[in-house]
Amino acid sequence: MRSADLMLRFGLILLVLGGCSSQSATILADPSYEAERGRSYLAVVAAPRQPALVVPADEARRLVANGLRNRWFNVLDVDALTTLDPGLAPLLQRAALDILAGKPVNKDSADRLARLHGVGQLLVVDVYQYDQYWGRETKITRVGVEARLVQLADGRTLWEGRNDPELSGSPGTGYDAATRQAAQELVRVLLNEQPRWRELPMMNWPVINDLAPN
Repeated sequence: MRSADLMLRFGLILLVLGGCSSQSATILADPSYEAERGRSYLAVVAAPRQPALVVPADEARRLVANGLRNRWFNVLDVDALTTLDPGLAPLLQRAALDILAGKPVNKDSADRLARLHGVGQLLVVDVYQYDQYWGRETKITRVGVEARLVQLADGRTLWEGRNDPELSGSPGTGYDAATRQAAQELVRVLLNEQPRWRELPMMNWPVINDLAPN
């Protein structure tokens, strides 16, 4: 490849990286959430506001929980816990819905979660957008996932984030791929990690994909 062509392509990468807007809207209300990793458990709960999105929200919840667990967060296995203690499922669901509505979690519920199960924080995951539409040539899949992290003891919101990727193509797997990307981005932003080259939206462009590092 000629040096002039290489410089032109490199300049295009810089232009795109400098001009692209983030799909995450993030509020870091209290950076002390990191200090709780070893003190208490973090429960990740799905709370879809639309009945039709129960399954997508639960999948997003599972992906977020696994992502945090793989990065050494003290994440509670909610599925195993509610199997052993079925009465805990409606309690967690009520707490999650209260959090999404901006209400404080019931004190008795918060005390029970802390006393019996060591839960100090609740991360509520919701899918607010889940649709497909036709672009010029391919079908576009759009999935929006948001999450809110709350300290149960005093109701403080520690962090909020949302992400709504749009993926073109991927017939038959668009929803899965978009949900996975949204969940991964929320975990990345929560931990303030830098994005990897291959996860940037423009990496599907051939001119950039040829030069992007692995």
